[in-house]
Amino acid sequence: MGRAFTAALVSSILLTGCGYVGDPLPPALNIPQKVTDLRAVQRGGKIIIDFTIPVLTTENLPIKRLGPPDLQIGDKPVEIPSDKGHIEVPAKDWIGQDAAVRVRINNDRGRYSDWSNTVMLSVVPTLEPPTTVVARSAPQGVRLTWAGAGEKWRVTRLGDPAKTAEVDRAEFIDTDAVFGKEVQYQVVALLKGAESEASAIVAITPKDEFPPAPPAGLTALAGLNSVELSWDRNTEEDFKGYRMYRAEDAGPFAPLGELVEQPSYSDKTVAAGAKYRYAITAIDQTGNESAKSTAIEIAMPQ
Repeated sequence: MGRAFTAALVSSILLTGCGYVGDPLPPALNIPQKVTDLRAVQRGGKIIIDFTIPVLTTENLPIKRLGPPDLQIGDKPVEIPSDKGHIEVPAKDWIGQDAAVRVRINNDRGRYSDWSNTVMLSVVPTLEPPTTVVARSAPQGVRLTWAGAGEKWRVTRLGDPAKTAEVDRAEFIDTDAVFGKEVQYQVVALLKGAESEASAIVAITPKDEFPPAPPAGLTALAGLNSVELSWDRNTEEDFKGYRMYRAEDAGPFAPLGELVEQPSYSDKTVAAGAKYRYAITAIDQTGNESAKSTAIEIAMPQ
């Protein structure tokens, strides 16, 4: 009885320890995953192509080796190294053509991935970079102008914070530029999807050299031993105050009193029977002074 039980136990253990052997798996094909982020642009006299080389096969296995990718521009194959996801190709062979750019990846055994996404390029003669780029201070910030061919232009303010804008004429006003802080710019010409190399860098430290508008609507009213002046309020963001000017009869204007912030003034230094002319200027925070307002004349009663 004991021997029979032991034999049965051993047999059960042996049967339990035997694993099931399934059907043999087919060998992996090692076909690379396709490129999905192909980018291409004509810049100057070159076609610039960028993409990410896949690291996995279609079976999600690591790729061990790659052969040279199969790159096509139009109907022409272009030979490139196997480990390069950045290629620069002279554009001269495709000028005047609408060329499709695509790539597929070789697994080093002649098995290729599917073709990547396709990028269409209208290849044009070399677009020269803009010239005579000039930066000047402007009331709104910095005004850039330049010369050169193009349908549009891309303006880039370098540094931190960087800024990029596209314009359809050879002028750009950077309203975010800060007076007193240096800024640098480059301009790129754009034509049918192609672009030029960047222009030379131009730098400027803009200065606020722009006075407020002259005050408008000046009126004068003779009071008791005073002249009461009022006018329209200036709306400039950097406005600081108003300066009064007074002249007696046909004499020259001279400053009168201190700066005032409100659009009114009471001149209590007048004499009975005298004739006065008044004008006003506006002053900003930098000290820029506007032209004088339209003068107004008043005669004091006897």
